[in-house]
Amino acid sequence: MLARSTASGRTAAVWVTPLISEDPFYAALASKSWPSLVVAGSADPSHHPARQDQLGRRAGWRSLVVEGADHSLEVAGDVKATVAGLARVVEAVLDFTASLAHPR
Repeated sequence: MLARSTASGRTAAVWVTPLISEDPFYAALASKSWPSLVVAGSADPSHHPARQDQLGRRAGWRSLVVEGADHSLEVAGDVKATVAGLARVVEAVLDFTASLAHPR
């Protein structure tokens, strides 16, 4: 479905724990030119650090990796780390959306 999706105008996206370890999904995601924020957990089996870095270096794209978080952005056995990670995600989303309204 992602491969077929199109958008026009001022499209932007926030991708939360995308399946970038899967080649077809990564190819479809990487084909998009929309400004994007990609959020992943370092303990997510679907996380692919090299691909995340590549996406984060694209013009208009940002990247956030929550250390120790799984696919649900939960840090196993550590409520405080989970909440702190989610706070980082909220801050990243707010910063990303503000950048769309007021480009640097």
